[in-house]
Amino acid sequence: MTATDTPRTHRDPWLLAAGLALLVVLVFGRNVGHDILNWDDRFHLHDNARLAPGEPGRFSHFWRDQHGDLYIPISYNAYALQVGLSESLRGGPALDTLDPRIFHSVSILLHAITVLLVFVTLRRLVDSPHAAAIGAALFAVHPLQVETVAWISEQRGQLALLFSCLATLLYIHAAQGSASLSRRLRWWAPATVAFALALLSKPSAAAAPLVVIAIDLFILRSDWRRTLMMTAPWLALAAGAALLTSALQDAEQHKAAAALWIRPLVALDALGFYLWKLFVPIGLAPDHGRTPEFVAAMGWRQFYWAIPIALAGALVVVKRLRPCFGPFAVYAAGVAPVLGLVSFHHQEISTVADRYAALALLGPAIGAAMLLDRSSDKARRPWKMGATLLLVALAALSFRQSAHWRDDITLFTHNIEVNPRSGLAHNNIGFALLERDRPREAIAHFDAALEIDANTAHARTNLGMAHRDLGDLDAAAGHLRAALDSRPHDRRALNALGVIAAQRGNLAESERLLQRAIEADPESADAHANLALTLQRRGRMQEALDLYETAIHFQPRHVEANFNLGLALEALGRREEAMERWRLAAEIEPGLRQAHHRLGMAHLARGEHDEAATRFRTIIELDPADAGAWNNLGMALALAGRTEEAIEAFREAVRLAPELEEARENLRAAEEMLGL
Repeated sequence: MTATDTPRTHRDPWLLAAGLALLVVLVFGRNVGHDILNWDDRFHLHDNARLAPGEPGRFSHFWRDQHGDLYIPISYNAYALQVGLSESLRGGPALDTLDPRIFHSVSILLHAITVLLVFVTLRRLVDSPHAAAIGAALFAVHPLQVETVAWISEQRGQLALLFSCLATLLYIHAAQGSASLSRRLRWWAPATVAFALALLSKPSAAAAPLVVIAIDLFILRSDWRRTLMMTAPWLALAAGAALLTSALQDAEQHKAAAALWIRPLVALDALGFYLWKLFVPIGLAPDHGRTPEFVAAMGWRQFYWAIPIALAGALVVVKRLRPCFGPFAVYAAGVAPVLGLVSFHHQEISTVADRYAALALLGPAIGAAMLLDRSSDKARRPWKMGATLLLVALAALSFRQSAHWRDDITLFTHNIEVNPRSGLAHNNIGFALLERDRPREAIAHFDAALEIDANTAHARTNLGMAHRDLGDLDAAAGHLRAALDSRPHDRRALNALGVIAAQRGNLAESERLLQRAIEADPESADAHANLALTLQRRGRMQEALDLYETAIHFQPRHVEANFNLGLALEALGRREEAMERWRLAAEIEPGLRQAHHRLGMAHLARGEHDEAATRFRTIIELDPADAGAWNNLGMALALAGRTEEAIEAFREAVRLAPELEEARENLRAAEEMLGL
């Protein structure tokens, strides 16, 4: 039989798989043009010294030690690969110029692979490939998936989801039928490896054993004793990952722990939220603000808690609904670890989050596939038409929701529309405005964040930074000290206060604060660079040099560290090394006039007049009104024997700054040289 003779039924799964991949690209493809967010993306990528160019332990380090409060070496190795690809495509190492298109493209690819794994899994559970494809499409385009795909930081969750789905597929192979023990082990062993990889991607994969148990007991109808025997090692691995995560998170991160008596209500509220958003997937955002405190304050007045109770009752009482119990159990199992019965760090912001439902959506996917597969031939066509219309609606909602993830300001402006009580959203908008040199607008958002919640993480620190940028050092110092009262180890507040102390001439206080900043974060390039500058001003040059080198080790393209190291090297008479640092600073930040000035003066001292003139012209391009640069350009041109050009430069310097005596003297000397 030739390829052209292949029966359509054999081609269908491949065509359906291709269609699913295309669907993912159509719905989420716009993400490729979105930014890398300040919200956590900066922490995982830009500020992650171990991903820095040339870092020898870029891959191995994350297996020896964690970054932040999670041990997730698989995810950081994936980030390292993408950073390396970004460097290659952009022609050089630069954590500060990462290409977001690479990371967003990988996120879409990971989601497409996961969807195909779900499709293959559903093919093991139902006979109809079309039913399996519709179930997989529901999993692919439900708006609850948008956060996982659109947020680069959640590639951790994507990898955990992918490996969890792979583990589930392999487990089903092991559990189905009456195969021998050795055959079951051939499937179970790689399934266990896949689950371990999921946990090493993100501890949220702890939900996978619960999902597998629900599938095995309520979909495959396996014997509970065999299910327990096969999943016991997975549950042990999940418990170990939970204990490790808890140990890595300090006591300050557990302040969101709810009282035991309120946790059942919190869990019912969270499960009701996920069920409601499953059927009404609108009003999605990063911060829903459903903290244990909020749920306790609302109490029984909130209706979410009633949804799972009503649904469970309906499944028991209404016989025709009982086939839905399995998919419902899978959905509940997928979110069980994050319902709030056991406290976790994110509850400080919200017990619920869109991304927590990613694996749980396997339940509705199974339910949809089974419903279509088991319907009669007569009913199947209208069911398919209805499912198609539903998928179109969900895809449109996801496409629209993805647009909100374009950048920090767009995302968190939308978040405030969904949840006006979000101090996190105001804080993140303020920080984005601060990054765009709009401190006055930023202050309004920081104030709003603190009005909503005086303990909003880092809002007080950011408010201090905004006042510092406006030159109000007294207000800045007051806010930064207030930030330290609630967060004594806030590295950014300590660092900023250290800089302010140095600006005020209190170098001893500056040194003390910056040492504390380094103790809070030993890999902070900013704190090392600022302490180096303080020690340099105190005359402790060798200590300063060592600290600059440490800062550059953690962040090779740290502009201030490279520039100031050049100043220190020049003071020690090591001009060649100083010039290399200034060249790098000017390469990293082409608008850094001080670096071009230092290079220009160094070239003048070496008799390299044309090179000096090039640097001074660069400064003039950046600021045509810089009289000093015009004067220096005239000097370089005069020394190069280009007196007429030098006179024009001196005249421009005098025109811009008539009080600049040096330029007037240089102009007179040059004109006398030409007999003018």
